[in-house]
Amino acid sequence: MSSANAPVVIVTGASKGLGKAVALKLLARGARVIGVARSKESLEQVKEEAGPQGEFTCYVGNLTEAKVAKQVVSLALTKYQRLDGLVNNAGLLEPIRKVADTSVDDWKRHFDVNLFAVLELTREALPHLRETKGRIINLSSGAATRAYQAWGAYCASKAALNMFTQVVSSEEPDVVSVAIRPGVVKTEMQASIYEEGAKHMDPEEYKKFKDLRQNNALLPPEVPGAVIANLALDAKKELSGKFLSFDDEMLSSYH
Repeated sequence: MSSANAPVVIVTGASKGLGKAVALKLLARGARVIGVARSKESLEQVKEEAGPQGEFTCYVGNLTEAKVAKQVVSLALTKYQRLDGLVNNAGLLEPIRKVADTSVDDWKRHFDVNLFAVLELTREALPHLRETKGRIINLSSGAATRAYQAWGAYCASKAALNMFTQVVSSEEPDVVSVAIRPGVVKTEMQASIYEEGAKHMDPEEYKKFKDLRQNNALLPPEVPGAVIANLALDAKKELSGKFLSFDDEMLSSYH
């Protein structure tokens, strides 16, 4: 694939963890990546790790600012004249608090990151993804379909993200839109659970996550990251609108 024809994919939260793994896999497959994150230093480290052959463009910004979505898409079009994929990976777990101990403002801040930033970036990207018959991969969670104590905002935002994925699929026949559960991955989110969860989560649920961490049984980001990257480039139409675990049998050809 020549560089001029190589697909262009925006990856949010690309500076570390799962987003970084997705970006590096995309680059290894010859895609050109616009990596979005708040840390310039961390993005530059990804660019350095990708090496001179990887076309990785850094965009430093906070996706909760409405102007950022427009600027990120504009950057892709100005630099590469096309957009083929969008991986909405950036997200947060906090607040780790029971409903009675949180405020509406806590939930609004959470939804600004986990849902409304995804909405804004998707809106900006859709006209260009229609042209390339592109793909949107939204990072969801098993918490979208199962209630965890003290994860109310996270459970609700991921459930909303799954329905958002379905709606986009129904409205945009030329764009494949998929929500993916990446499993329990070794990321900073798991560190937050380990450090804060004991005070607020159900003890048995907390123990499950604690044991995975202490037994070094968390998934390396590269495992689900490879599947997500392959979906961003190759996801077939029959997957559109679905919420699937990264290791679902339907995704066996994307590993």
